[in-house]
Amino acid sequence: MLPEGKFAQTAKLIPYQHTGTFTGYGDAVDLSGYVCVVGAPRTDPGIAFVHNFRVSEKEHGVQILPAPAGSSSTEGFGKAVRISEDSNWIFVGAPDANKVYVYHKKNNVEFNQITLTSSTTPALVHDGVSAGETYDIGWTPTNINSVVVKASATNILTPGIDYTITGSVITIIPAIDTNITSLEITQAPYYVMQTELTAPIGINADAEFGKFLYCNKDGSELFVGAPSETGAGGEVDAGKVYCYQRRVEFQKSNSLTTSYTPTPDITSMANVYVGEQELLDGTSYTDALSSTSEIILTETVESGQKIKFSSTHWDKVQELTAPSEDNIANTLFGSQIAVDSSGAGVYVTAPGYKTSFYDSGKVYRYAKKNRYLGKATAKVANPSLTAGDNL
Repeated sequence: MLPEGKFAQTAKLIPYQHTGTFTGYGDAVDLSGYVCVVGAPRTDPGIAFVHNFRVSEKEHGVQILPAPAGSSSTEGFGKAVRISEDSNWIFVGAPDANKVYVYHKKNNVEFNQITLTSSTTPALVHDGVSAGETYDIGWTPTNINSVVVKASATNILTPGIDYTITGSVITIIPAIDTNITSLEITQAPYYVMQTELTAPIGINADAEFGKFLYCNKDGSELFVGAPSETGAGGEVDAGKVYCYQRRVEFQKSNSLTTSYTPTPDITSMANVYVGEQELLDGTSYTDALSSTSEIILTETVESGQKIKFSSTHWDKVQELTAPSEDNIANTLFGSQIAVDSSGAGVYVTAPGYKTSFYDSGKVYRYAKKNRYLGKATAKVANPSLTAGDNL
């Protein structure tokens, strides 16, 4: 038995594949609980894998997120990956195109599964020759990413590359090998792309916006490093960090109404949660924005429950650069980013910082002082206090 505190290798992750070769698997990795995200940016057109180590009966063990349709094979999709602590948000950097893709987990999706073989209806064609075979699976998937198509435990098809879906019909693009005797198609909770963040207009093409990513616990705050951005004075590779926030609003239920009115720009693109449970749009609630800025639940919620309205809209709220006296060429400010547990302190590295007197790189700390120190809102002269009084 190993002494306490020592690690032993217990598993090995590999890039599940059906066609082609996944190169660069492991160039980036992040973990939240039992969910691990691995980037394979040197694959054409770039892929991120989502591995779930604790799979329930109605969950995907792995999901493949290819670069969105129309993406260039030179974007570097997957060079940086980040998953929020609650596992609901995944961010994938494509720094060679100055982009970041935002994925959100959809938990409320109907579970469905079908296994095709040569004796089922429809029957699986696996002659190793026929390509473009279509199969009507009898139900309509929510999204092409909501289904995982498996030929075996380690042979998983890539959405948009190995198959497409139209209505209830799935089209398998490559010929299925003769040694593959079944095809399992499963719909379960999944990650779907919701937003594409692009670098501000005017940024240099090789700024590497998205080379490093960091987010807070619930994925409502995102920090994007662009270490090769040219400075305002023409300083090459000076670098910058962009801070984004997703609009989130909370209300308490009163059990007497099903109508809630969050801020209009949240209502128009909301995900709605009661506690930690996401509600299903169109089933558990409706968006009445066409007439009023309302979210209408189909049932009342127990009084005092916290209802969260989480927008898919991101605001760029701040840009961080090195202090003016250190804003010189080749510092690569934004190469690495870390945020403390309070969310009020941000640390940014500039490993390339070098002068004729100094050649060690630097790390800068930025703080939200009101979060650390508080803010005085009133004062009382000569207060009279006794033991047990609350301040």
